[in-house]
Amino acid sequence: MPKLSSAYEPSSSTTTLTAPPHIHALLTRLHTLSLTQEKALESIDFTSSPACYEATSYQIDSVFNTLMSDKFVALEQDKCLFVYNLIRASRAKTVLEIGTSYGVSTIYLALGVTQNYPEGGGRVIGTELEGEKAKKARLYWDEAGEEVSGVIELREGDLRETLKVDLPDEIDFLLLDVWGVAFSAFELVKSKLKKGAVIVTDNTAGERGLAYYKDLLPVLRDPNGPFRSVLLPFQGGMEMSVYSP
Repeated sequence: MPKLSSAYEPSSSTTTLTAPPHIHALLTRLHTLSLTQEKALESIDFTSSPACYEATSYQIDSVFNTLMSDKFVALEQDKCLFVYNLIRASRAKTVLEIGTSYGVSTIYLALGVTQNYPEGGGRVIGTELEGEKAKKARLYWDEAGEEVSGVIELREGDLRETLKVDLPDEIDFLLLDVWGVAFSAFELVKSKLKKGAVIVTDNTAGERGLAYYKDLLPVLRDPNGPFRSVLLPFQGGMEMSVYSP
């Protein structure tokens, strides 16, 4: 089952993110909230109750997922900064995020796209199943301002349905940060990946990563396939793949 571990400590550093002070303050606040929640959850043993002795791992994971349905589980700040700089370096224009949650990482994606194309045309598509999370995410984006909120389209509901229609002609950058349906999402959008598109997948290290992405990772890591992948040494691992057909 998923195991939580301490996240990267939030920082107010302005050296790797170009943004006005109010956005830096917002991001520091949100990362701190996420980290506080994760530290509180670390002490919970989901398998200690007698009812769990006979439970399957799937049932235990269901309990875990229910508990996490209103938690931030935000992408750690160092990973967010890395993704932001990847978007800037690759000049990505159209970005798709699978697993938006409260929209913390989405702010970094939007900043990267907006700064790549200040004249307009950049686009970030997010996906979120939980209605309350989607509502809060929009509030945070509004707080960040038009530079962020003006380029984000949030698709609320089951992504296996919301991604069936109105996809962009080309996707430059794909961020996968969701459990269970990552491969389903990938299958829906892979035909739209631009040659040279970057795919970043979070928490791919070790047995846990293989369990989370048991269908996806073999595709991304296939030496005879169209992707070139490397596992980066972030907490929990982060896979960076380039589409090179």
